[in-house]
Amino acid sequence: AGVLAPLMADREWIVRAAAKHALASMGPSVAGLMHTMLADPDRFARDGASEVLHELGMTGAATF
Repeated sequence: AGVLAPLMADREWIVRAAAKHALASMGPSVAGLMHTMLADPDRFARDGASEVLHELGMTGAATF
């Protein structure tokens, strides 16, 4: 997950989408990393982290 997460800020949308899909497939174990990425300076990385958390059913602050 630590290798894939930075790819959510890649210039190419297809790379970002693939990273997001792969991270979501890893399940709840990536929630902590995705929560950290919500503060990333890159808008695409933040949005991707939010989408992964949503796919995992972890959208509320209480779930972190």
